[in-house]
Amino acid sequence: MTDDASPENLRKFLESDDPAMRRMGLSMAKGSGVPEPLYKNVFGLSLWDPEAENREAAAELVEEIGLENITEFPGWLEPFDGRVAEEVCKAAVEALGKIGDTRAVEPLIEALRDDKLQVCQSATEALDKVGWVPETDEQRAAYLIAVLDRESLVEWGEPAVVPLIKAFGNDNWSNLRHEFAELLAKIGDARAVEPLIKALGDDEYIGRSAAYALGDIGDIRAVEPLIKALREDSHHLVGGAASALGNIGDERAVEPLILLALGLFYCTSCWSELLSFGLSLVFRFLSTCPVQLWHARWALGPGPSFNHTSCWM
Repeated sequence: MTDDASPENLRKFLESDDPAMRRMGLSMAKGSGVPEPLYKNVFGLSLWDPEAENREAAAELVEEIGLENITEFPGWLEPFDGRVAEEVCKAAVEALGKIGDTRAVEPLIEALRDDKLQVCQSATEALDKVGWVPETDEQRAAYLIAVLDRESLVEWGEPAVVPLIKAFGNDNWSNLRHEFAELLAKIGDARAVEPLIKALGDDEYIGRSAAYALGDIGDIRAVEPLIKALREDSHHLVGGAASALGNIGDERAVEPLILLALGLFYCTSCWSELLSFGLSLVFRFLSTCPVQLWHARWALGPGPSFNHTSCWM
């Protein structure tokens, strides 16, 4: 089988899922030459074959072929999909960027949709060098999010919402998720409410960012989930939830905030948020059911175990 270096057989080797088979195909191509229809395949292997040895062998063949003779570039990660490490993808983007002509534009545009932050950011830098301008809303959103152009995203408004929601839900972009939550809050689109509510159950810092965003949007769908968040054992999340409930101003939050404030005594932020509902409403609640209040407080248990004296300092 290895003696058959016909284009059809060589293609099978180069497109194999087995890295050893791809390596054998590259060795065959080195001995017999690469047929022109397979230039694209070899170039793709030089960019992002998961095996470093294969990338190096393919790169040698590309040098022999001459990059100027490869008229068609492969699609992004073709045919490896998500099986390529981030550092390999980033190196591939940088290599495509150095080529500096239109053949590299399409795979770089596709790289903007990659779920790895550094890859997307490297793609924007490479596209900037060739003077690329987004042609569709999808491309514009991917570009603005990757470069985190806050002002443009907020000014753009509605078309940016779905891409921002998608980016906010991407755990690979964890360092920027709080930024995306803030941008969604500034745009204020109701489509962001459910994803933000879901994020209250993420880690405490993302949960706090989601809570603040929900408070800024002001949708009453968030009230019950935010009330539930007051019982969490995280001063970051509880502080965000209390602030959000104060911003929304729904009366359902008055009793839970009072219970939390009285039960933990030092929760000054809870009292501050309660005042946003108006003193008359708070005093009416305190004066009409003090006994029931304390019974309810004891029924709720000891509450979060952290010290609230520094919750929102």
